[in-house]
Amino acid sequence: VDAAHVDEDSDIEQASWQPDAEQATQRRKTAAKHVAVLTPDVAARLQKIEDFLKSDQILEAHQELSEIYWKHREHRPLIQKQIDETASIIFTTPERQFAEPHFVDYGETLGSIAKKYNVPWQYLARLNRVDPDDLQAGQQLKVVQGPFGAVVDLNEFCLTVHAHGWYLHCYSIGTGAHDGTPTGEFKVEEKLDNPTWYNPDGGVVEADDPENPLGEFWLGLGNHIGIHGTIDPDSIGKAVSRGCIHLNDGDIDEVFALLNVGSKVIVRR
Repeated sequence: VDAAHVDEDSDIEQASWQPDAEQATQRRKTAAKHVAVLTPDVAARLQKIEDFLKSDQILEAHQELSEIYWKHREHRPLIQKQIDETASIIFTTPERQFAEPHFVDYGETLGSIAKKYNVPWQYLARLNRVDPDDLQAGQQLKVVQGPFGAVVDLNEFCLTVHAHGWYLHCYSIGTGAHDGTPTGEFKVEEKLDNPTWYNPDGGVVEADDPENPLGEFWLGLGNHIGIHGTIDPDSIGKAVSRGCIHLNDGDIDEVFALLNVGSKVIVRR
């Protein structure tokens, strides 16, 4: 099945206002009011999705849902529940296999297996509910071909993880104040567990310090910009940071397990 298309130059309405949580919420409500106005193309896709789901063709349904998600942002509220359900079956449920499983060979580790599929070992551990130290030769693993990427929509306070354009999950984020988060195409340059924070104004906050504003994980995108956790959950949905993209603790834990060094991250308004 062909990968869904991530439209990097989609015709998103350009907003002149400084984004904040209230405006983002109003934007979503406005979109929701218009979801009933369907183009013939979208209406046909929705009918195909319904038919695919009735016949348990999960991959085909998810491809169509992903196409709508990227190309028709105004219809996201209409498909959100369905696309989350099909994504969960494909990417987070170990019982359903959609590709040949991997049988662990003697001497293989979860890390070496993950490299073959271009995904983080943490993702395979979560997907298969397995401890890396308990891996056994002959064990069957569900695998997904990576790499995963991410698209950050600053005006929507949303970070969407995808696999070759196939939607995986959308996470709420906080962003930089005064348009402080740069837009463009980036790659994850480093992954740090329990990062130390070097304050640009001077001073250092060590890892595991409850005052460390980076939280538990750091995905560096270069030039001191990154994706990280936060010790201030109220900042999610707001543009208040120095420029980084931050998520709630549980969410950054998942994103850290999905994105690898080299993963592509698109940041746009």
